[in-house]
Amino acid sequence: GLCLGLVVVGIVMGFSSEEEAPYLAPVTNTPANGVAPKTDGVASPFAIPPRKIRAATQAIEKYKKEVDEQGISLESEKNLYRIGNLYHSDLFDYEQAIIYYQRIADEYPESNKIQMVYFAIADSYSKLDKYEEEMRTYEIIMSKFPPDSPPHQLAAEKRKGTR
Repeated sequence: GLCLGLVVVGIVMGFSSEEEAPYLAPVTNTPANGVAPKTDGVASPFAIPPRKIRAATQAIEKYKKEVDEQGISLESEKNLYRIGNLYHSDLFDYEQAIIYYQRIADEYPESNKIQMVYFAIADSYSKLDKYEEEMRTYEIIMSKFPPDSPPHQLAAEKRKGTR
């Protein structure tokens, strides 16, 4: 159990260098639109502050430009991951997050972050209430990793424990 928990933490955190850390935020259970309903006229703690939206949007544009300029490269792979994380964890735009995570899976199938990418895709589908796609993603994870590996075990656990 603890081992699987550590894998999840690693998956959510992705990169750990200080340069990249400001662009990553923990995964939350915020609604897909990023805004929880107001209660008694009090703003929700889940509303995304405008400055956070601006900062995330500016970072996304910067990374997109770098990806366009660099083509297929390790730096582009990192930037695609950063873009996916910004859409997922800062803007709660799970559809866009999936697009960028999927690009990594398609363009960098041997990435050392591939397990994190697939779990982020599954989490995004979960937040969008797309159960079939989420389960299909866990099946992909299970097909790509050996049965005794933590990613395979976590995916199998998620498949049987979800709904």
